[in-house]
Amino acid sequence: MVISWPSVHLTLALEKTEIRHHRPTCFGTYMATFRPDFVLGLSIALLAVIQSSVAHELVRRASVCYGDLGCFSTAGQLHSLPYKPAEIQTTFTLKLRGNSYAAVVKAVDDPNTWHSTLAGSGFSAAKETKVIVHGYVDSGTTGWVGTMATELLKKGDYNVFVTDWGHGSRSSYPQAAANSFVVAAQLAKFINSLHTREGVDLAKVHLIGHSLGAQISGNAGSKCSGLGRISALDPAEPIFKTEVDDSKRIDKSDATFVDVIHTDGADFNLLQGYGLKDPVGHVDFYPNGGVDQPGCTDSAVLGILGAVGGGHDNSIACSHSRSHEYFTESINSNCRFDSHPCNSWADYEKGTCHGCPTGGCPQMGFNAVESSARGSYYVSTAESSPYCGHEYFVEMDLTGERVYSYGRIYLTFLGNTRNSREIEFTSENRHYHANDKEMHMLSLHTEVGSVTGVKVRFHRGDGLASLGTQHHITVHRIVLEDAVAKQRTTFCTHDHIINDDRCQTFRSHNGC
Repeated sequence: MVISWPSVHLTLALEKTEIRHHRPTCFGTYMATFRPDFVLGLSIALLAVIQSSVAHELVRRASVCYGDLGCFSTAGQLHSLPYKPAEIQTTFTLKLRGNSYAAVVKAVDDPNTWHSTLAGSGFSAAKETKVIVHGYVDSGTTGWVGTMATELLKKGDYNVFVTDWGHGSRSSYPQAAANSFVVAAQLAKFINSLHTREGVDLAKVHLIGHSLGAQISGNAGSKCSGLGRISALDPAEPIFKTEVDDSKRIDKSDATFVDVIHTDGADFNLLQGYGLKDPVGHVDFYPNGGVDQPGCTDSAVLGILGAVGGGHDNSIACSHSRSHEYFTESINSNCRFDSHPCNSWADYEKGTCHGCPTGGCPQMGFNAVESSARGSYYVSTAESSPYCGHEYFVEMDLTGERVYSYGRIYLTFLGNTRNSREIEFTSENRHYHANDKEMHMLSLHTEVGSVTGVKVRFHRGDGLASLGTQHHITVHRIVLEDAVAKQRTTFCTHDHIINDDRCQTFRSHNGC
C-alpha cells in the first residue's frame, strides 16, 4: 500500500505474522500476541505523515466555502482543504433509554428535515442533552463510543447524540484535522437548531469529545453562546498546538464549564504526545502526570506492533485512549477519582499534595462539574480497569552497596483481607545506584485492608542501557503511607538482595 502527501511518499507492507512478547511475573508468564490489522495499520502509516507535513508549508494557498458553514483556508489554519460536507457524511444519532437508535439526523439535511426527524422520536427538550464526538480514525460505531453512551443512559434519562464523522476521520491526519473544522461548524449549527427550533436550553447541553473530537467540541462551543459544558478528553495536539490560531483550539471560553483530562501530553514524536499538555480548561486533570499512563507500553517497537495488531495496552495510542476510558468509568462508578492541587507531578509523587481546597477535592470525569475548584489537579490510577482506586505513597530506599543496575521494580501489596495484583512501581526502566531513593503515588483498585507486607520483584532491562549493569538491587527499607488514612508503615528488608525476576516478601517492621 502506498500513501502520498505533499513532499512525502510512504510505503507500508503488512505481513500476516504473529509476534509474541513474554513478560515474567511473580505468578507466571504474561504473553501478549500481536496480529497485524489492516485498518489500524493504515492509521499508523498515516500518522507517520504528520512530522513531514508540519515541516513543510504549502506553497499554494487556497480556500473553500460551504454555504452557511463558512469558509476554510490553508492560510494560517489548515494544511489541507477539508472535504465537502457530503463526503464527510456527518450524522447525529439519538440514543434514549430503551431505544439506542431513536433517530439519525444527517448534517447535510436542512433544519426543517432535522425537526421532522426528531418529531416523534422521543427526543425531549426538557432533558439534558449529551453529545459524544469521536476523534481520529474512529467512528460513531467504535466500541468506546457505544459504551460511553450506554453508561450515560444508565446514569440519567438524557438525550444522547453520537456524532459520527468517520468518513472524514479515516484519512491522513492533516486531512482529518482539516475536516474537523467542517464537523465543528455542522455540530454548532445542529446545536443552535436544537435551541431555536426544539427549545433546548443550551445551558443543559454537554459536549464530550476525544482527541480531534475535543477540538471539534471546542470549535463548536465557540459558536454556541451559553453552552453548558465541554468535557475535553486528551484534546489533539498535532497541528492544534502551534499550527492554528488560538481561537481555533479548545479553551475555557468555549463553554460555561470546560473540564479536561490530559493523558498523553508528552512532546509529540509520532509514537507519543497525541494530546495537549497545556491547561486549557476551567479545571485540568493530569492522571499519573498526564503523560504516560500505567499499564501502557513505553517500548516504541511494542507500541507500533500493539497498534497494528489491536493490542490495547500495548498500542502507541494507549495513553491517549485512557482519557475516554477514565471518563466512561467515572460516570457510574462508586469510586471517586478525587484529585488534588499540586505544583507538578514530581511534587505529587513525593506524597505532599493530598490536601483539598475549600469545598472538597474535584472528581476527575463525569462529576467534575460538581466542584467549584479551578486549576490543575493530579490523581493516580490503576494499570487496568477499574482504574479508580485507593492511593498509596510508597518510598523505596536502596542500601549503600555499590550497585549499578538497570530495570524496573514491581510491587504486590499484601493485606489482611486480600492481596493486590502485581503493579508497576517504576513506570519505565531506569538505572539504580547506591543509596537511591524512589518515591511514587500508586493506586490499587483492590481493597486489601490493612497492608501487612510487600512483595517486590526486580526485572532487569535489556538493550544498550543495560550493558555492564548488575542483575540485582539491594533494598534497605520500604515506606508506605495510606493517602486517605494517613497511616504510615515501614517495612525493613534487612538489606536483602533481590535478583532479576525473583520475588521477595517483606513483613518486618524492625531492624531498619
